[in-house]
Amino acid sequence: MSSTHPLAMTPAGVVKMAEVRNGPNAWFDAKKSATPGGPPYDDGMEARLSVVEQAIVRIDATLPNLATKADIKDSVSSTERWMVATVIGLFIGFGGLFMAMSNALKPNAPQAQQAPIIINVPGPAPAK
Repeated sequence: MSSTHPLAMTPAGVVKMAEVRNGPNAWFDAKKSATPGGPPYDDGMEARLSVVEQAIVRIDATLPNLATKADIKDSVSSTERWMVATVIGLFIGFGGLFMAMSNALKPNAPQAQQAPIIINVPGPAPAK
């Protein structure tokens, strides 16, 4: 490949932008003038196209597994229902905790003194 090519291939097959010196079409203009009547590309074009075709195949294989709008909407609505149920449960739980703690911390009212319980035991039975 030429070092002035605007799209240089890296070893991993990733295309990246390289430095273009005389404008964006300088490389193509140079190729057109170098090969009159021929196609304006170099020998590495087939390799680059095969990399692009492989990427398209990977993308086409991945597309059916991606989430659709309906999938995302169902997921969001399900998440919203769980969040609302969790908030309601927390309010009920903390309300119950508040009631239990407020009853436990109330001062006890003074209780009236109970009358003592008197048990009368009968004496020994008289002798006959």
